[in-house]
Amino acid sequence: IAVAEKTKAGDVVPYFETLPPTIMKKEQLDLLLSTLPKDQWDNPPEDSALYALKCYAEVYGKGKATKMGWWDYWYMKQTLPTQGEIFDLVAIEEDFQKQREEMRTGSKAAYFPVFIDFIDSGIQTKWRGPEPFAGDQCYAPLPDSGFGKQYVKNLAFYRDGLQPWQR
Repeated sequence: IAVAEKTKAGDVVPYFETLPPTIMKKEQLDLLLSTLPKDQWDNPPEDSALYALKCYAEVYGKGKATKMGWWDYWYMKQTLPTQGEIFDLVAIEEDFQKQREEMRTGSKAAYFPVFIDFIDSGIQTKWRGPEPFAGDQCYAPLPDSGFGKQYVKNLAFYRDGLQPWQR
């Protein structure tokens, strides 16, 4: 006698049990499900990627339509997020908190461009002056840093004691 395993209620969303792997793989589905709270899995918001996936899962799969037109397949692959585009809610929240902290303190991380990517330099540049709402007190890294001020001061044009013809 074969005994079927019983799953806890709410662990598996019914319309994803028969989802073909050509539409979305299990790893991608788990990441996509992590972007929404568990109580919204059955009825996701219309602006989420889970809603689009639910629409495909209701039409295609075992016991449903088994063939998809080339245009529908291409459009599905263009609109559904790939594994690299699906982010964990924790990572999104951490990034949002980092951006809020940068806005609050008036500092921004400096990055170095390398080929087609950016590398964090570990330098925090302060762009906002002592008065948060004064636009004339914004700082720029080169003219307002100690290095920038010393560089300009050592230029021949600003050096003390030089005659105009020597500049």
